Formats: sequence, structure tokens, C-alpha cells
Amino acid sequence: MATPRSPGGGPPEPADGEARALRGRRRVFWAMAAFWLVGDLASKEWMFAWLEVPDGAGPGGPFGEPAWLLRGFLRWSAYVNSGAAFGMGGRRPGLVLLAAGLMLPALVWLAYRTREKGAPLWALGATVGGALGNLHDRCRLAGVRDFIELVNPATGEMLWPVFNLADMGIVGGVLVFFVWSVFAPGKKRENGEEPPAGVEDGHRPRKPEAKKAPGQAGEA
Repeated sequence: MATPRSPGGGPPEPADGEARALRGRRRVFWAMAAFWLVGDLASKEWMFAWLEVPDGAGPGGPFGEPAWLLRGFLRWSAYVNSGAAFGMGGRRPGLVLLAAGLMLPALVWLAYRTREKGAPLWALGATVGGALGNLHDRCRLAGVRDFIELVNPATGEMLWPVFNLADMGIVGGVLVFFVWSVFAPGKKRENGEEPPAGVEDGHRPRKPEAKKAPGQAGEA
């Protein structure tokens, strides 16, 4: 039985069982967003307190004394970054703030637009949670609190711009969803390519039974 189309030619309306599964995936989306937001803000508060950064410190850094986690490679260093993830766009904080404000509703729209089974809505949730965490910092401090620093063991210089858990959620979530959207099975059908006649939900039609010739009915 074909899945009914929604009015206006939008995505097909899911059946009852599919609708329950879809609601479950959307709950996972919001749960992951909340989890990543809380984890990001908690890690920033704890790390900046541990590194004894003055409350309300504005853009700049490093603040306090960096602490090694893996000597020569990974350390905690407190910065307040006015740019986007991994320090990008630091010279245009207003543009970064505008982009973050536009990205959040777009991500929620995408999560509710995506109805395929197996869609990693949890990845979009991590992206939303990370974006909300960094947006909170921008509104409060005019910059984002970063504290994870990778160091080149050979030179002792910064190997990668300082980042935080929010950046990991944003970049990792977008990457996971992008890979799924390109390589996941069944994407051709979503993009408007209809399956072969009679094929619904991945099942091939049964072969029609051969009709009996007149006079064969009831024969052993």
C-alpha cells in the first residue's frame, strides 16, 4: 500500500507505526540537544573555574595557567574566542552571531523534515546543542569559552585552534548527517526518483499466479 502524500506535495504522511518511530527519533533529537548543551556549559564553567579565570573575562587569552592532560600534545588552556567554531570568523563577531541565529531554526526544520528510517537525528541534536551553548557565551561574554588545545610535540606551538565540546558537537554532528545524506541507502527515492512499478518500502511485488485454463478447475 502506497504511503499517502501530504497536501501540497510535501513529504509523505507516515503510517501509524512509522509515525510513532518518527516521534521517537525526534525525542532523541531534542534529548541530544539538551544533553550536549548542558554538557558544554558545565564543562566550560568547571574548566574556567579550575584554571582560575576571572569571572566575566572578555575575548582574549590564555587566561590563568594552562594545565597538561597529555604532556607535549594536549592541554587545557582558557580562551574567550570571538569567532565561530575553531576560531573561524574572529574578526566579524556580529556576522558569526547572525549566522548562529539563522542556523538554529534551519537545523530544527531539517530535523523535522527528515523522515527516513535510520536518519541520524541525534547528530543534528548535538549540532543544535553545541550551537546553543556557544550562542549563550556570545550573548553573555561577547565570545565563546574554549579550553581544549592541541600542541605540536615537535615545536610546542598550537597545532589546531582552541575549541570546546560545543565545537565538537557542531562539526561532528554536521559531518555525520552529511555522510548519511550522501551514502545512506534509499536516498534516491527521497530525491524524487520513483521506485520501479509495484515496489513499495523496499519490497518487490509478488509474481502473479498463472491462470488456469478452462476445464482445469477442480482437477487433481
